[in-house]
Amino acid sequence: MRRFTLEDFYYGEGGLRCEDVTLAEIAASA
Repeated sequence: MRRFTLEDFYYGEGGLRCEDVTLAEIAASA
């Protein structure tokens, strides 16, 4: 599984990819 970054959150395709990233993953990578 790829790393989640703030760049992905703000500038990724279509913004946050809910099917790829969960809130838990966001919190864990923060």
